Amino acid sequence: MTLILFQGQHYWKLKLYRLTKKDFDQQKNINFFKKMKWLNIFLIGLMPVILFFQLYIFGWTIKPENLFIWSLVANAFGILEHINYYNRQLMIDNIFDLKYIMHYKRLKISSLKKDIEENKI
Repeated sequence: MTLILFQGQHYWKLKLYRLTKKDFDQQKNINFFKKMKWLNIFLIGLMPVILFFQLYIFGWTIKPENLFIWSLVANAFGILEHINYYNRQLMIDNIFDLKYIMHYKRLKISSLKKDIEENKI
């Protein structure tokens, strides 16, 4: 999850650079986000394997002291963050987002996804 949050922080930093007309290598960063998207998907795919391994180590029991529930919650948030940055905007943080959902009956495409598709930040 931390890796995905870092990617989001980096993306919004670059958007700030764009607004303040600060130079940055656009193509290098687009390539970075494309690679990170696939790394995220790979790591998300490993989550069930690791969770299975955790259960195996702890004797197929879920106890508060082995933090299994916390790992499930952290993994779920990581998946939601990936969706939020690379697919659909899950955050509804202003009235315009709410109006968009009410009008179109769907979530907005995320800004990062649009930028990757347009090949520009």
